[in-house]
Amino acid sequence: MFKIAKTPRFTHVVPIKVPVDGGFDEQTIRATFEVITDDEFASFDTMTAEGLKDLVRKILVRLDDMVDEQGKPLPYSDDLRDQLLELPYMRLGLLRGYQSAMIGAKAGN
Repeated sequence: MFKIAKTPRFTHVVPIKVPVDGGFDEQTIRATFEVITDDEFASFDTMTAEGLKDLVRKILVRLDDMVDEQGKPLPYSDDLRDQLLELPYMRLGLLRGYQSAMIGAKAGN
């Protein structure tokens, strides 16, 4: 039986490739996303940094499993989200995580 959610949401562990000298350090973050329609998705200009930030703000509900440089847990807040979205690798990683889940959902149907 297929359950229809009024506001579909899901949580996935998302890999983020953080640039380091000579390569990348693949870290993970737990992200909760809200599903939007294809029309809503298409309304964002993902070819610009601001358009991509707006899209990620729309689909992202919260982030978990974050720590500071000393390993102290960081609580989620909109300010922290906006700070992270200033990092190109972060916003692209989150978008890839969302799209990967959507592709997986489509492939399974």
